[in-house]
Amino acid sequence: MKDIRIIIIIIFIFQLCFPILAQQNWVQVSDTEAGITFAIPSNIQQYDTLSTRFYASQISDNEAVQVHIFENATPDFSDEILATALAQENGDSLLTIARLMALVSDCEITSLTEIYDNGNRGIELEMNYMSQGHETPYTTVVRYFLINNNFISFAWTGETVNNPSYVPGTTQHPSHSNRNAFFQSITTQ
Repeated sequence: MKDIRIIIIIIFIFQLCFPILAQQNWVQVSDTEAGITFAIPSNIQQYDTLSTRFYASQISDNEAVQVHIFENATPDFSDEILATALAQENGDSLLTIARLMALVSDCEITSLTEIYDNGNRGIELEMNYMSQGHETPYTTVVRYFLINNNFISFAWTGETVNNPSYVPGTTQHPSHSNRNAFFQSITTQ
């Protein structure tokens, strides 16, 4: 059940977390305990509990990035529902986590891709949804890994590209440059 709580926490934080407008200065962050490095806007909110570290930054009033590190979060699929989900994904715990994210949230998965970074296998999941309190559709892209018993997720959230205020073909959607900069900055060890 810890796995489902982690997934629910990630999804709800994205849907509710858009505090103040951020500065556009990006800084490099290294979390040596998890063995990861990434770039994030300088208005970092950082929380550290006994087994969870969280970094978040606001890019604009409708765009944010977050990094979650859950220590000792080896998936436990002994619960009947979780075991069934794992069996449906042929024993692949990373794909099972993606399917559970879609199940516990009201979203549409638009992309699911296997990725690798320094030999670490991960999943990149893109999902669209309507955020609570907003009439604008949002997209969240989550790239996550299970590395050394740590569940590490990197996420970008912003307005969905097919928002009526964006005219395709005129320029790149403004949020894509931030999204790309964030994901291209990530390295795992």
